Order: sequence, then C-alpha cells, then structure tokens
Amino acid sequence: ATRNSKLNFEKYIQLNDFPRNFHVQFFPEGGALLNNTKQKIAFKALGTDGLGIPISGVICNMNGDSICAFSSDKLGMGSFVLESKYGEALYADCKSEYGIKQRFKLPDAELSGMGLSLEFVNDEVTCNINKTADMRSQYNSSRLLIHSRGMPLALFDVPDIDGNALDLSD
Repeated sequence: ATRNSKLNFEKYIQLNDFPRNFHVQFFPEGGALLNNTKQKIAFKALGTDGLGIPISGVICNMNGDSICAFSSDKLGMGSFVLESKYGEALYADCKSEYGIKQRFKLPDAELSGMGLSLEFVNDEVTCNINKTADMRSQYNSSRLLIHSRGMPLALFDVPDIDGNALDLSD
C-alpha cells in the first residue's frame, strides 16, 4: 500500500446481550420492619441495565408457606402490606416478565421500635404510628416535629395524632 491509497478493513465486535437478570430492593415504611405490626413495604425491581422491570411474586416464610402476593407496575415499583414477626425469615419468590425466577430475602423484623407512616387522602395528611409492644411508654411521651429546611412548621404529641389527620393550618 502506498501513502495515498485507502486501506479498507472491517472489524467485528461482539456485544453481549444484557442478561435478563434482575434485583429487587425492599423498603419498609418507617425504615424498618417491626415485630407484630402490619406495615406497608415498598419495592423496586431493577434489571441489569438499571431500569425498572415488571415483576410478580409471593412472600413466603422459611417453611415455604405463602403469606401474600404482589406485583409491580411497568416501572418495577409497587407495595404490599405485611405483618412480620421477630426471628422469622421472610423471602420473596419473584418472577420477571421474561420468566426468570429469583428469591430475595426481606429485611429482618426489629424486636423494638416505632415507625411513622403518612397517607394523603382528600387533601388531608393522616398520620399512623406503628410501634412494638415495648414502645408504649415512649409512645405516650413522644412528639412529632415537622420542619422544612430547618424551619419548624408544627409540633404534635404523638398520641394526639396517631390515626388522625394532621392540622397544618397554623
């Protein structure tokens, strides 16, 4: 080949197809699963490309007993309600839209704690406090401070707001 001639060549690069694997993350409302309390648990299923994928599944205990079923929306997110017990390992048997099955362990239930859940209905915010049995004394003397960027907006005694709409009009 001379200096001015064109060299023609072809190169083939094999690109691996993303495996249709996925991972599911679980997020108990209030931050932790609490012993003997019914809680909402949100989840998100992600494919290997980092995007949400639709899944369905069943929550099972160590004996394989089915506790509840769940399914996600098209973005791989959803939620279900579950009552957990301390020391009981729970698993989610999940199936992706591609038919791939996987098992994921849910977070362990905490023996002691409180969790806050808020629900928006008809322009009202209802507050519910999940608590383990041993937290009743702290529950009666607890307060909820609502702030935005460090500025206090409201202060409530927890027993007064549990199960009630929050009055944020002041």
